[in-house]
Amino acid sequence: MFSEYIEIHAQGIAEDTHFILGKLFTRIHGILKSHSLNIALGFPDLKEYSPGKLIRCFGVTKDLAQLEQNDGLLQLEKRNMILINPIASVPKNHDKIAYRRLRDPEKTTHSFKKRLSLRNGKRGILPHLSPIDLKNNINDVEEKEKIKRPPYLILERNGQKLPIHIGTERLKLDLDLCQFNTYGFAKKMKECYAAVPSF
Repeated sequence: MFSEYIEIHAQGIAEDTHFILGKLFTRIHGILKSHSLNIALGFPDLKEYSPGKLIRCFGVTKDLAQLEQNDGLLQLEKRNMILINPIASVPKNHDKIAYRRLRDPEKTTHSFKKRLSLRNGKRGILPHLSPIDLKNNINDVEEKEKIKRPPYLILERNGQKLPIHIGTERLKLDLDLCQFNTYGFAKKMKECYAAVPSF
């Protein structure tokens, strides 16, 4: 398990923090992917429907320093959107938790159903829904999404906005496993998930 971390706080009023965290998450994902950094993300303020206002990034000092000095993150900090705390040591006594990406809630979103309908229509698998049919169902679908959705962040990629849902269900943890994906979420290895400190 990693013993160093940095905290990145979203600044501003509560209504803005989800938007800011989405921008931050998109940049972090890009950095982890392009530089092949093994960094784990933690969300200590995670609530039933909200990721909170804080992202903790766990890793080795070299990777954290590279993340901390990234131009994209420094730009967000200069615009007073985020505040990056310096690298610190993880406190000695803490719990463990695994954060993972939940794929099932994505399948209930309107955008996923629209992409699936268009894809299947092109393949001739299912009847193609017209844009009018899809539009008529938007309000019902969006209302259901608000009720069912776990906490999520918006990832902007190739001009699209993708919801990345965060889960922390009781998982079997492997404290020696330090493998995280390019979203900073725990990888599953032999039925166990990589854990991060929770404090």
